[in-house]
Amino acid sequence: MIKRSIPTYEEQIVALKEVAAKKGKPLTVEEAENFRAMYKRVQESVERYVPKDGPEVNVEVSLGTFRDTGGYQILMEGMVFDLKKPVTDSYNWHLQNTSQWLFAFGVVFDTNRRDFSMHT
Repeated sequence: MIKRSIPTYEEQIVALKEVAAKKGKPLTVEEAENFRAMYKRVQESVERYVPKDGPEVNVEVSLGTFRDTGGYQILMEGMVFDLKKPVTDSYNWHLQNTSQWLFAFGVVFDTNRRDFSMHT
């Protein structure tokens, strides 16, 4: 079974516009289009880590919406989890348990440079 929690582009862009506006740095039409291309890349990257569905598969795909990080960056995170893997004491420096991760990433919108970047 593959469980997917993936916001649409429209849901993502609404969240991004709201956060950017609250920061006093509204998103331009061109930046929204740049994000459309980035979101397509994100979805393609995620799908490379999702195994073929079958009775032995227990995977969860989770993408969040954009949130304010408190500085000049706006962040969206996503992960692909293999829920059949045991949960162990494996943490990254954000204190996220990584023991079931197949893939994790963040997409940053830098409100100073006005660009997007993907970090894995």
